[in-house]
Amino acid sequence: MILTLKNFSVNAFCKFQSKAYTSCTPDFSYTFKPGAYALVGQIDHGGWAVSYALAPIDKKDIYIHKSEDEDRLMFYVDNQEVSLDYLRTLSHHLGFYTLKKSAAYNKSAKKQLAKAIKSGTSQYTLNELKEMFGLTEERFKRPLHMTGNEAWRITAAVGLAAGKKIFCFPWLTNNYLKPLTYAIEKMAEIIRQDNGILLLPVENADLVKGFVDDIIDLSQPKIV
Repeated sequence: MILTLKNFSVNAFCKFQSKAYTSCTPDFSYTFKPGAYALVGQIDHGGWAVSYALAPIDKKDIYIHKSEDEDRLMFYVDNQEVSLDYLRTLSHHLGFYTLKKSAAYNKSAKKQLAKAIKSGTSQYTLNELKEMFGLTEERFKRPLHMTGNEAWRITAAVGLAAGKKIFCFPWLTNNYLKPLTYAIEKMAEIIRQDNGILLLPVENADLVKGFVDDIIDLSQPKIV
């Protein structure tokens, strides 16, 4: 899949676990091909607003800046113009949050994957997904919020099973990112092979530059 964001600028009230932050993204344009992308910036000015807007927990938290001139906001998937609402049907939020507990919060990985496989377009079986993402038997039957760092891989597997193509992380500090780099690299490899896109908002890209396909510094406007 090829995704193009044109003249995209957004403010978002981003929620993750027990906290919420306001984040904004400067006006930029970019074409994403299958792969993993580091969206670099601080928590209040960077990639979290982008990933949160594409896979929002709550649409009321999002304000998209729109222009009436010829350089208007546009979205393309495989060179076809699409709406933001359509784009969100392809997107998947990674991890879990507790400000507003989702329906998946108390469901096990096994139940979530089985449901996603049944309702989605996945070509993979439950056992194949379990093996691909290295899901342990110990945590496979636990509620999502009791799976520790494995929740990242579980939610990625659920998204893949549901046929999603855009996978959106919340913003990660260097300290939070360090123990996750191996798992994220494996997730990026799986998503890339499935023709998908992984968006990874980070404090800086030093820890992921070895496996991401591009580093996008959102402190610089009008990226092309």
